[in-house]
This record gives sequence, C-alpha cells and structure tokens, in this order.
Amino acid sequence: MVVLLGMMGCVEDKFNMDKLSTDMEVSPSFSAPLARGSLSLDDLVSDESGNLVYDSSDAQGPFFKFVYREDSIFSYGGNDFFGVNESGSDGYTLGNISLDPFGPVSDTVTLRQIVLHASSRQTEAQAIESADGSDIIFPAISESDPMDISGKYKSNTIDNFRVAHIQSGEIDLTLTNKLPVEVNVEFTLGTQILDQSGSFVEKDRVLQTVQFSGLAANTDMTKTIDLSGEEIGAILYISNLKLSTPGSSSQVTINLDGQNLNMEARSSELVISRGEVAIKDQTLNNQTTKVATGYSGDRRLDTVRLQGGTISYTIENLTELSASLELVFPESTDLTTGNPLTVNQAIDPQTTTTSQVNLANTRTVLNGADSIPIQYNLQLEPTQDFVAFDAHDQLSFDYTIDVNSEDAEYISGFFGQETISLPQEEIETGFELFNTLEGGFTLTDPSIRLFYESS
Repeated sequence: MVVLLGMMGCVEDKFNMDKLSTDMEVSPSFSAPLARGSLSLDDLVSDESGNLVYDSSDAQGPFFKFVYREDSIFSYGGNDFFGVNESGSDGYTLGNISLDPFGPVSDTVTLRQIVLHASSRQTEAQAIESADGSDIIFPAISESDPMDISGKYKSNTIDNFRVAHIQSGEIDLTLTNKLPVEVNVEFTLGTQILDQSGSFVEKDRVLQTVQFSGLAANTDMTKTIDLSGEEIGAILYISNLKLSTPGSSSQVTINLDGQNLNMEARSSELVISRGEVAIKDQTLNNQTTKVATGYSGDRRLDTVRLQGGTISYTIENLTELSASLELVFPESTDLTTGNPLTVNQAIDPQTTTTSQVNLANTRTVLNGADSIPIQYNLQLEPTQDFVAFDAHDQLSFDYTIDVNSEDAEYISGFFGQETISLPQEEIETGFELFNTLEGGFTLTDPSIRLFYESS
C-alpha cells in the first residue's frame, strides 16, 4: 500500500487535554523564573501525575509531556483506504434453445387410397382400381391435368414438443415411390397442434407446398424444407395431393395395398424461440457482467488477497425450467484449489434462492481495472414432460459484494493523496496547580511533536 499522507495543523498555547494521544509531546523551554519563589520544575511535576510528565531522560530533553488517550487526536484506519460494498442486479435471458432432432416420422399413402380418394381423373382411377391383382398398361396422367387426391395423411406423432416456434432449422422430407411407374407428386405440407391432453386439434396450419418431379419407380428423393419462422405441432401431414405420371409402355402389376407413396420427415438443427417442449440437457451461451470496485481515476487496486468478505446473492426463477447457474470470477483465484473462484447454484422452477459466497483465501488481480468481471453460465436440466419455454424468460439475480480492510490480508494499489487538517483547538490542562502560581511563565521556544505509526 502506497499512502501519501500530508498533515497540516494549527494549535494555540491553550490545550484541551482530551484531544491529544499518548504519542504527543509538548517540549517547551521555560524562561526563569517560572514563578515567584523557589518552585522548581521538579517540584511542579510529581511521579503520580497521570497526564503531566517531566522526562529528563531524552537526549534532546528534558521534556515536559502532556499525555493523552491513544487515538484521541485523530485515527486514520484501513477502511479509509479500502472497502468494497457494491450492490447490483442482473439477469440471464434464456434465449433460443436447440431441440433434440426428431424423426423419422412417416406416413404412407397406398395406391388404394389414391384411387378411392381421387376427385379428378376418375376414369384412370377406376381402371387402376379394377386391375388390382392383375397386369395393365398404367395410364398416363399429365402434369397440367393431374389426379387430385383428397384427404389428410398424417405422420406419427413427434415426441419432443407439443408446439414449437422455430427460430431456425430444417426438415428433410424423403419421398419413396413404391408405385410401378414414374410419378410427379405435389402436396401441401401442414401441421396440427393438439391440445395439452392430445384429444383434439387446437390449431391446424399450412406450412408450404412441396413438389417432387421425375421420381422413378422404387426410388426415393429428398427435399430440404426451411422451417424458420414457422410454428409447428407434434403432427405433420400431407394434403391436396396431386399425382401425374407418364404411365407405362408395358404392362405392370397392380397391387392396391402393397404399392404406395411413403413420406418420411427428419429434423435438422431445430432452434426454437418458444413453445411447450421436452428440453434436453444443454448449456446456454456464457454471459459476463461487471461489478464496480469504487476505485477509478488516480485511485487504483492492483492485487487483493482476502481472509474474509462475502458475496451475497438472490436468484429469482420465474420460469418453468429447472437449471443450474454457474458463477465464475475469472480474475479471482481460490487459493485452496488454484482455480478461478466458482460458485454453482441449483435452481428449481418458480423459486427464489438466497445464498452467500465466502471470499476468504482468495486473490483478485485487477491491475488497475475499475471493475470485477463475473461470468455466469446457465445449464438447463433435461425434462421428460413438456414445459412452457420462451426465449425472453429471465432468471434475475441481485448481489452485494461486501469487503472491508479487516477482510484484507494484502492489498496493493494507489489509494490517492490525502491531506489531514487538524483544526485550531484550545487545550485545557486540567491542573489546579497553575491557578496557584503568582506571576506567569513564557514558552520561549514552543513546539509540539506528533508521533504516528502507519501499518
């Protein structure tokens, strides 16, 4: 600790005995005679005097000492140089989260369903239906006048959310043609959001139109569908199915139940902003806040080694999510482990948690920085059931850092230049002896020496 201490003062020759310390000396040289008569300085001062002492042992003496209670003039303690009592609040915004990939979820439209639900090109549909189990020349159906097939063909249920608002991500749709001829297929991809019990459709949404062209018999084709900005439910379906084909040049076997179109959907890197989801174990992005030390400008802290002090904090979780919050002080070292000071706190849904960190046996290296960085990392705990989630949800926390000089084992820095001015005082001696003297005495060379010790 570097302390520059300037002292200025002005004291009259009348003294208030309660103001000075044991380290203060008054050493006047007396002119003779001190009083009328034969009274000597030795006669004036007795050994029993509690606060007036004659000291002839000093090489520069003798001295006539007024003695006062320790620290009664002034006291300048460690807390005047060092102390951090800073409070603040911050919060962790959950942000978007990644979902475990789903799929494949699939649906199959049989050739029987195609011809039975055909709302156009019914002549061709009836011919195909009548040929079940036999061989025919498969009729051609032009792209400009396709066979329209009514109905919704639903996939099996996605199991990791009920509803999700997609921030980014894709699904891969794979269509496998198990019909005996090449086909062109167009359909509407839609989604259904069921109520929480799963007993009825709460919302039905159309996503987009998908086309597959030139899909040969017994082959598959995959298209990637961007779902960014979409809201999807746990059920995907295809509807408004349109089928065209160049037909066959030779006879093919018709099997209404064994021949079909099969659609599979798989997700890829889905990131959601809100919804009701089963959350996987994941760590959200690290964030950093800073706590001011109260030292700025020419006042500077470099290194602080503590033997006490605390960080008190309160975490309020208004979300439906269980999580664990990790607080890391990258510039503070736990001297027991040699690692950065780290605090881990489990957080239950809809709770308020209050705790405290003991800063004993830690060292913080600031090198003049005016704030202490704190990193906080939030880990979401996995859930089996669907829970409500919103990227704007926050975990908020309040904190107070309380450290004073008594908690400090070692501090280095620059604490500024201080000037202590002692006010003008009248000091009463409190000795009746002076009242009995006839005449007066003169302080011919008065001086006051103040002895102080800096730790």
